[in-house]
Amino acid sequence: MSSPAAPLLVIVPGAFGTPDGFDKLKPHLGGLQTRPGPNLSCQPKDAKAVTCRDDIAALRDNILLPLLEGGNDVVIIAHSYGGIVAGGAAKGLDRDARKAHGRDTAVLGLVYVAGNISLENESLLKSIGGEFPPFVKLDKPAEGLSLIEPAMEILYNDCDSSLKAELEETVKPHALRAFDTEPTAPAVSYYQLLLLSSQSSIMTPDRVAFRGDTSIFSVL
Repeated sequence: MSSPAAPLLVIVPGAFGTPDGFDKLKPHLGGLQTRPGPNLSCQPKDAKAVTCRDDIAALRDNILLPLLEGGNDVVIIAHSYGGIVAGGAAKGLDRDARKAHGRDTAVLGLVYVAGNISLENESLLKSIGGEFPPFVKLDKPAEGLSLIEPAMEILYNDCDSSLKAELEETVKPHALRAFDTEPTAPAVSYYQLLLLSSQSSIMTPDRVAFRGDTSIFSVL
């Protein structure tokens, strides 16, 4: 009997970034194939028109469903805001739900890398207490957009400083509406296992919403 095909990894970046920012990770994925899952709200054509639900619909309709219908199982790697997008997009695409509809492929799991989880109709902004942290610069570089500054100190504080120019180039403007608009219901509503880095400037214990049975919480 032949071994089942390995799942495809769909990479959903966080806010202010694109899947290209994960290129350095790919050599460490054991040869697994990856597919990008970009957010429409990153570098949008119209910052005031795009919402969190647009990101969710685009990931589900343009990436996940075509991969599943093409005969592939999928595992999603989601970072930061991408966790909200991935959670909403994967709703109802698990093995049991797909099998009930006569489908053989499914989203096998979601891996949250410093990822956010919010409830149905709970925006990212609401889930973090209703206020942006000071490093999120509003209406920059234009109205309706936002940036993280200083990027090296906040996002890449544990990286080689010689890579500063290269890493800061990966940071892109993000639509503010994506953060204060409500997502659809997520596939999961709490972390089963959560590991936080003591060097993280963003995903700190005071900014994480714990719900349900988070079985292990370890600060590295």
